[in-house]
Amino acid sequence: MVETAERSLQALKAAYDAQRWKECTEILPSVKLQLIQAGTSGVSQQTALSLTRDMLEVAVELSVQLHDSAAVERNFQQLRALYMDTRSALPPSQNEPVITGLNLLRLLVQNRIAEFHTELEIMPLEAQQHPCVAYVIQLEQWLMEGAYNQVLAARGAAPSPSYNFFMQSLATTVRDEVAGCSELAYPSLTVSDAQSMLLMSSSAEASSFARERGWNVENERVVFQPHLVAAPDSMNAMDVITNSMTYARELERIV
Repeated sequence: MVETAERSLQALKAAYDAQRWKECTEILPSVKLQLIQAGTSGVSQQTALSLTRDMLEVAVELSVQLHDSAAVERNFQQLRALYMDTRSALPPSQNEPVITGLNLLRLLVQNRIAEFHTELEIMPLEAQQHPCVAYVIQLEQWLMEGAYNQVLAARGAAPSPSYNFFMQSLATTVRDEVAGCSELAYPSLTVSDAQSMLLMSSSAEASSFARERGWNVENERVVFQPHLVAAPDSMNAMDVITNSMTYARELERIV
């Protein structure tokens, strides 16, 4: 039984390496079933755990290629438990840093920042220093600092091709943020300045992005649509004094 599972797993890996995603989705369920059957047929626990770990690593990366974020999360949750529970039973997986960084990137793209930091808190410092993980930690720091140009520029330095899907999603989010700030900060920009600001590869790409945003492109300039920004409500002096005294009382009570 275990030999059958091993052959199916090798076929799954071969299909993945050849980017035959449809074939992968057809093989994966049978591999899972065969591994369950192998685990109850007297095969050593170490062998069963090793094969299961290999299968789940492929499942995570396949889910990324299929752009299925829910499946990425589901498979990673199973894989993380396996990583943690088999530290003393199995040698370290060479794919663990890549998969761990990929999961952190997923949380970052989905703006699940609290979960992102929870993952870091339970992660050994040595693991955080691995290039695949450190890359994502740096992205998060740049986002918090508003260094969006650094985030966009980092797309070409992704430590694994499997990061590209989430990096593209992150780049789209960042560009939308930069575009929104630009609309409020400038009445217009040259196309070349917009291209530079959005880190796009050509003026044609920048012009196309501008039109998708509803901006006008005239005489090599991007003209933003006027936005009505509501002015904040004014506060009189008494409101300021009252709020300050309330704050002081609450602070004194806490201390």
